[in-house]
Amino acid sequence: MKPFFLLSIALLLSARAALADDGELESAQELAQELALSWLTLTDNGQFDSSWNGASTFFQAAISESAWVSSLSAARSSFGGLKSRKIIASTFSKTLPRAPNGTYIVFQFDTAFEKQVSTRETLAMIKVGGDVWRVAAYIIN
Repeated sequence: MKPFFLLSIALLLSARAALADDGELESAQELAQELALSWLTLTDNGQFDSSWNGASTFFQAAISESAWVSSLSAARSSFGGLKSRKIIASTFSKTLPRAPNGTYIVFQFDTAFEKQVSTRETLAMIKVGGDVWRVAAYIIN
């Protein structure tokens, strides 16, 4: 009977540890999502330089601030103002194509703009330390 009891205790403790990990993942996802939406608000408001400054060093190394501001200004002006944005998926990952290994959450949004009704935005957030998340990649199409 003792081995069964010890096994039951071990399984119970493992289940509690798994729940704690799930809770931590959910908390991390909520924080990363909040920061992602704040970052997107900068782009919605035309604050492209601020969005570049708030991104990760990986993002900043991939595109200069002036190139970012120029390309995003052109793209967003053709879309018009934001009408709606709905998160449709979020995925944890340790890797992204052409990016360093790390802890990522990739969010996908269905987004509607005044001139572009059906748009998909993909935003990858990377954990850079503690509870700090930064944008690692942004794609709009």
